[in-house]
Amino acid sequence: MRRPGLDVDQHGPAGNGYAALARLSKAGLLDGAARYVRTPRGGLHAYFTGTAQRNGHLPAHHLDFRSRGGYVLAPPSRIDGKPYQVIRSIRAGGALDWASVTALLEPRRQPRRPQLGHATGRDLGHLARWVASQAEGNRNAGLFWAANRALDTDPAADLSPLAAAARQAGLSHREITRTLDSARNRGRTRTHAPDYQAEAGDQA
Repeated sequence: MRRPGLDVDQHGPAGNGYAALARLSKAGLLDGAARYVRTPRGGLHAYFTGTAQRNGHLPAHHLDFRSRGGYVLAPPSRIDGKPYQVIRSIRAGGALDWASVTALLEPRRQPRRPQLGHATGRDLGHLARWVASQAEGNRNAGLFWAANRALDTDPAADLSPLAAAARQAGLSHREITRTLDSARNRGRTRTHAPDYQAEAGDQA
């Protein structure tokens, strides 16, 4: 079977993606996962709802993202006779925001960010102007950062000025909604994905 999702690689002495997975879980970016599956070689697949996002690859973190035009294998598939095994199923059906994953794990060098004091409308205005100035390739990451700064100072902050600025920068409504939702979820108490490092003890 084939499913869209996150592929956490296990490369033995060369490293694995479990440290990155823990960071994504702590940030709340895995909350939409419907199922976790152990691969025959000791890696992990997390399955999400399919989206129009493109496939992605973060080799330094041993992670691959399969969405439009891509897939990961699912049970009852086998490799060299070894099965894909379901570790955990969750009643969830969300998508993975790959732009937020990339922004968290590999933040790009960005223009100087605004310095904020206490949460004020003026500070939010500075953030909005900064978001509007971001170029393609840095817009999602910039919006995610700005939203988190606004929510850090005021968890009930109105993020609509940031959304308007992101539209001005060229982001779609869907991208904006997904990124702001990820920022809001990051600050909430949540149940993290389990620590799967122990599950990867035996390798193919």
